[in-house]
Amino acid sequence: FVAPRCPHCHELLKQALPLTKEYTFQILPVPVLGPDSERQVRQLGCARDKKAATDALLNGRIGNLEQDDACNLEPMQRTLVTAQILGIQGVPFIVANDGRISRGRPYDLSAWLEGR
Repeated sequence: FVAPRCPHCHELLKQALPLTKEYTFQILPVPVLGPDSERQVRQLGCARDKKAATDALLNGRIGNLEQDDACNLEPMQRTLVTAQILGIQGVPFIVANDGRISRGRPYDLSAWLEGR
């Protein structure tokens, strides 16, 4: 779970990029950093081009995404419910496939994913 304006989330995503051949990452934006955060999460979720949305999240340029007029808000609502169930109050929040949780950015993402 990440927020669009979270600097630690951006650092985490940079650490994740070179690991995409070994791991599958599900990036779930959540609006936890103020009122502008909700607008940005909606822009990401309603972007016509999902790859462009991921790139925009990585480089912090969300405002220029072409939007889908018939956007389905249900996936974003499910993400919010999941975040509430997990008690997420801050980001980044990481869940490993073995159930381990990291509240905040691990110093070394690769080592954390390996369980070290």
